[in-house]
Amino acid sequence: MRLSTRLVALAVVPLAVLGACGSDDSGTPPTTTVVPGNATPGADGYAYATGPDDVVLSIGSAGGFVPEGYDFMRTPTLLVTGDGRVFTPGMTTLEYPGKLVVPMFVQQLDPEGMQALLARAAEAQLLGPAPVYPGNDQIADASDTVVTITVDGQTYTHQAYALGFDEETDPARQRLADFVADATNLTSIVPEGSLSVPAPFTPPAYEIRATVGDLAGVEAANEVAWASDSGVTLAGAGECASVPVSDSTATALLLDANQATFFTEDGVTYRLMVRPELPGGPDC
Repeated sequence: MRLSTRLVALAVVPLAVLGACGSDDSGTPPTTTVVPGNATPGADGYAYATGPDDVVLSIGSAGGFVPEGYDFMRTPTLLVTGDGRVFTPGMTTLEYPGKLVVPMFVQQLDPEGMQALLARAAEAQLLGPAPVYPGNDQIADASDTVVTITVDGQTYTHQAYALGFDEETDPARQRLADFVADATNLTSIVPEGSLSVPAPFTPPAYEIRATVGDLAGVEAANEVAWASDSGVTLAGAGECASVPVSDSTATALLLDANQATFFTEDGVTYRLMVRPELPGGPDC
């Protein structure tokens, strides 16, 4: 199995547009459904937006049987922006309680490496409308793997359920699984020296969701007072609130906390879910 099952990301609606042509023996002219063509390279390679907030490639997951609130905390397994930054989540262990905030790392991919990545996506037939990826009815409660690529002003989304859990027999699923395995091991497909070493990423803000919690029955539970001078209140973070890293006191509390940390504010105890603010959102 080449594909890691540790895929974490943001929910995306699949794009499935099919083209067909055919004829019969009755003399009726063949019918053709016109679909957008696959992206092709120009003289300078594949065209893509080059801004720091432009997402060229995202690989993540959606759905599946997950704990309540897990979707809020999903981050992409791989996120590549137009300026060549490559974002990946840090490794997590089974140690409990682990850190509340999962670290993110960033690398720099040069234009030659970006072209190699897009060429690999083209080889996998991903720079065009998605085919129908057959399901896997042998696996229950798994997530979908979601690959989104934007080239030449067009966004293509490929989504497959339980990808890589079993040996893939469908060619389209195998191509997608192979691409995900290669893209999440970028050094295997980009020229040597195209990708910098990973460095810790400090996001512009952390986004939080606060729910009223109870310490009872929580192993290793600990309680911390929320920053009273913060511009963000937990009472107002029931859906989502952004804590800028410039709010140093609140940010320090988040980074010091673990999965068993509760926060108190005005006599109320809360549990927090936290995600870094990344290019492409989702944003509060």
